[in-house]
Amino acid sequence: MYSDGIRTLVKELLSKVPANRPSAKDLLKNPIFSDRDISKEINEITSEARKLRSVSSMSGVSDTVPVVTSTTSEVYYWGGGRLTPQMLEVFKDGNGALKVSAGHSHFAAVTVEKELMTWANVQGGQSMVGQLGHGDMACYSNPKKVEALQGIPIKMVSCGEEFTACVTESGKLYAFGSDYYGCMGCDQEEGEEVLCPLEVSFFNSNPVDVVSCGESHIVALTKDREVYSWGNGEFGRLGLGDEEDRYTPQKVEIQGKKTICFICAGTDGSFFVTKDGKTLACGSNEYNQLGFNTLTAGLRKRQVKVCYDIPVKLTPALVRPLTRYNIVSISLGKTHSAAITVTGKLITFGDNKHGQLGVGDAKPRSGVCEVKGLLTGAHVVKANCGEGFTVIATKDNSIYSFGNSDSGRLGLTADITSLQKKKSANPTPRPIFGALHRVSDLSCTHWHTIIIVEKILNSRTIKNAKLDSFRSSLNSTQTSQADDSVFESFDEGSKMSRENSSDNLLGDEDDAFSEKDDISQSSNSAGQEGSTMNSSTGGSQADLAGDTSLPPWLVDELEQAEYIPLPPSLQSQSSVSSQESHSLTNSISGSHPNPNQPHPSENGTDGLLPPKVPPLCLEGLSSSGDSIRIQMKKDEELHHLYDRIRQLELENKQLLLKLSDHDEKISTLQAQVASLLSKTKDS
Repeated sequence: MYSDGIRTLVKELLSKVPANRPSAKDLLKNPIFSDRDISKEINEITSEARKLRSVSSMSGVSDTVPVVTSTTSEVYYWGGGRLTPQMLEVFKDGNGALKVSAGHSHFAAVTVEKELMTWANVQGGQSMVGQLGHGDMACYSNPKKVEALQGIPIKMVSCGEEFTACVTESGKLYAFGSDYYGCMGCDQEEGEEVLCPLEVSFFNSNPVDVVSCGESHIVALTKDREVYSWGNGEFGRLGLGDEEDRYTPQKVEIQGKKTICFICAGTDGSFFVTKDGKTLACGSNEYNQLGFNTLTAGLRKRQVKVCYDIPVKLTPALVRPLTRYNIVSISLGKTHSAAITVTGKLITFGDNKHGQLGVGDAKPRSGVCEVKGLLTGAHVVKANCGEGFTVIATKDNSIYSFGNSDSGRLGLTADITSLQKKKSANPTPRPIFGALHRVSDLSCTHWHTIIIVEKILNSRTIKNAKLDSFRSSLNSTQTSQADDSVFESFDEGSKMSRENSSDNLLGDEDDAFSEKDDISQSSNSAGQEGSTMNSSTGGSQADLAGDTSLPPWLVDELEQAEYIPLPPSLQSQSSVSSQESHSLTNSISGSHPNPNQPHPSENGTDGLLPPKVPPLCLEGLSSSGDSIRIQMKKDEELHHLYDRIRQLELENKQLLLKLSDHDEKISTLQAQVASLLSKTKDS
């Protein structure tokens, strides 16, 4: 298969003696490379691409189609007695939110202007201790801008139980609120309550990228991918090897010098996700909320299962049950956790008393669980855990919640029967919003949830007159009929153009862009409208099935229609009416009859149409072009839905194949383990 020259060159390159291997200069002097005209071969390969570019440049046509998309961003919150999501009117009309965070008794949000806003959500008369950062202990029920940070662009914010921390665009870290556990990072030099934002000077030379606040501790990730923690050290949640409190940031040593790309501080623990998708954790594992517990099974005859519980981890340790997944983000609640894999799977573990694991029941689970059911095939992009409940968002713009429904935690209307039976567990994911929304940020703490949702108002494609004219000229060389009638062309070229710019059908009819093009198209087609209708009226059945200016749904109806025979007395009337319709069409369009155009025969029928069938008259359709255009939009939307359904079915088949392969591998491994155990037992 290979020439002698190539074989000799490969042997020289693979020589065991480095001195015998040819250098780069020797390779270039080799006849294999020197005798070949590489530039000529490259020109031959790229000739077709150059021809296409030259054609497009000569015509002045660009395939770049600009799309104007308008979205609306809204902030909703629920829980604490609010059964359904409530919208915050402050974050509207150009003052949208980019980041949000929920604490036990307060909320915080970063606006599009990079400003920080905080407000209280007090339940049961709880007082503020400065976690709002407004310089006092007042309880502001409406979002209020933190004036002390005016002019400082804020990147993100995170709320603890009674304190708040935020990161600026330059990497500075500010904290305010209760310093009882040392969460201000200032060695408690500012008192027990800090009412205004205080810069943590420790990070002046080491900028912070991400900050995450637990109930009484803080974890920060710097831009150099170093992890620091401080605050309450109970149960080893700081990952420093002991349970002592820390009043200043302390560096957390990560095993194996792995690069950390995601952090999460929870109620009494912390998670660290590495660049390769592995998960490390430290803190309390009382309910297996860190995922350390493993389940081992003995021989099948004995059916013995042993669960190894790990109550506490003082330093970050690898969560082995999650090693088979590539984790990208994780959320730690009070008694359970939820993780998202790189493929969009949702993995939950921990306490399942209220069905917060989403597995369809409230039975205890000793290991990690992959949520299926309603989420099978869905791509989860956001997940956050509160106290006994979970809220998630998927890539197809759906939002679900499951778990404890007390005090409106799930954002669902309470069911009267469930209240009578005193059942608060909802173990199956249920949708929250009726309309589709894209979630840009989500935060759950205690029994509160706050969320940022974006909804696309409309998406319009700006039509290119040069592009349309160029495509119509190309199509005219391939088809015999004109493409600029009142109906859109449905040949392959126009179909591809509509697929590339399907969003232009979402705009209003009286939009400035669409209206201008519609007027130009109608003016261009005014001179040919009469001839188009005449050819459609007097055409044959083969024309209806082939290249035509009629929409596909009309062609299908005409092909599948039943032919009803007319009485002999009405046949003569039909021929007279068809001739009158032709003359009326010609008079309206102002066009002269074409001598080459076929005319109805004397008996009132065409040559290829079955007898006793009245000819099709399209005057009514031409006068109702708007209704036809609306129907065409509906047809195209249905086509997109059918394509999406076929794509999902294909993905489901692929997933089933993968599952079957995994099952075969698991059964093979079990058989190998059983044989090894039997051998060790015999020995």
